[in-house]
Amino acid sequence: GDGVTVPNLLHTTEPNFPKEAREQGVQGTVVLAIVIETDGKPSHIRLLSPLGFGFDEEAIAAVQQWRFRPARKDDKPV
Repeated sequence: GDGVTVPNLLHTTEPNFPKEAREQGVQGTVVLAIVIETDGKPSHIRLLSPLGFGFDEEAIAAVQQWRFRPARKDDKPV
């Protein structure tokens, strides 16, 4: 509301499956919190739910490559 739109995901990159995890048969979910800047790039990436086994680093590396259409307020990126 109030003339504000949410960011839209334009491009994703899948994280690599860590060798250590594959060798041990580990799988799971990593949860991150990110801020989308006015240029559509993610920043301030925080690890909310780590998994270990190399998954956390791979997830962060992948998300750093994602691109968004930033949120807008009154038709200006915010």
